Amino acid sequence: MTTTWQRHLRDHPRTVDTAVAVALFVAAFPGSMYSVSDTAAPDRWWPCVLLAGISCTTLVWRRTRPRPVTAVAILCATGMALAGYVMTALLLAPSWSRCTRWPRTPNAPRPGTSPSPP
Repeated sequence: MTTTWQRHLRDHPRTVDTAVAVALFVAAFPGSMYSVSDTAAPDRWWPCVLLAGISCTTLVWRRTRPRPVTAVAILCATGMALAGYVMTALLLAPSWSRCTRWPRTPNAPRPGTSPSPP
């Protein structure tokens, strides 16, 4: 038997996705200021937060468009790494949260296609 909060999460997936995206975006602020002990912290924090914001925004569509969301998350994480930011769990969280659940079962038709005849 499901409890009230589990039923609420199941009945409102967009609300849950939006809350997760906002929480991950907030976590990107301290994540953009970390540095390794032998290197200086990056001078600017905003490019990292901008890329994290783009990545977190796309998480809202992860249930309906999983491949583009994955591609954007990977590109944003790669951009952060190339810009010299330390890849911590706070910055990689949007990429990881994308992989938490695939939105359809193996027998379900793909979005935008009609089911095949029996």
